[in-house]
Amino acid sequence: MDIDTMPAGPELDALVATDVMGWKWCLPYEENIGGVGRPYPSTGAWLLPDGSYQTNFRPSGYIAAAMEIIHPVLDSRNASDHGGGMGSVSMVWNPYEVRWEVEFTWSDNYRVKAVAKDLPLAISRAAYKYAKETE
Repeated sequence: MDIDTMPAGPELDALVATDVMGWKWCLPYEENIGGVGRPYPSTGAWLLPDGSYQTNFRPSGYIAAAMEIIHPVLDSRNASDHGGGMGSVSMVWNPYEVRWEVEFTWSDNYRVKAVAKDLPLAISRAAYKYAKETE
């Protein structure tokens, strides 16, 4: 499915968690995942690099979760071998087309942009596009 038309929901949230945040999905009660050695909630959970876990990560539908992915995207390029440089994000409401336009921009003129009617969805799409383009 094309990321520019993918709806908000569990599929996009999982892509953002794995490809943008670098998290791993753990099934319920798996043991010794990442050396943690403890059970996870019965619904499963996202294992974070520090060994903690996240059970309710829905960036494509909730603004608080979407805001969590902005800094990892900007920081990953700033510290990468892709030219790097200072990064910024712009979030603009376009009243004529009734949509949000989100663009990540770096000082080396690299840009990635996504649009959606909802801001969390636009942020999630742009972040995922960046992660896939810089693999």
